[in-house]
Amino acid sequence: MRVTVQSRAGVYFVDIAPGLLASLAEDPLGTGFTGRVAVVTDSNVRPLWGDRVRGMLAGAGLDPVLMEIPAGEGSKTLAHADALW
Repeated sequence: MRVTVQSRAGVYFVDIAPGLLASLAEDPLGTGFTGRVAVVTDSNVRPLWGDRVRGMLAGAGLDPVLMEIPAGEGSKTLAHADALW
């Protein structure tokens, strides 16, 4: 299933399907990603999926860097975005 999300920054798509995570790194070059990539996650999700995602991306020839912010809506701020930058 593909959900279309309209935001102030524009339209983007969210794909929802069983096993979708397994296809994350199937064709990184086809997406235009090469070299170092940032994976921004929160403190709830990182322990569950961080190592797996990093391993998959590294196995596909990328250089993933996991960057963590605190969980919750309060962390979705320009200050946190600036700290990631």
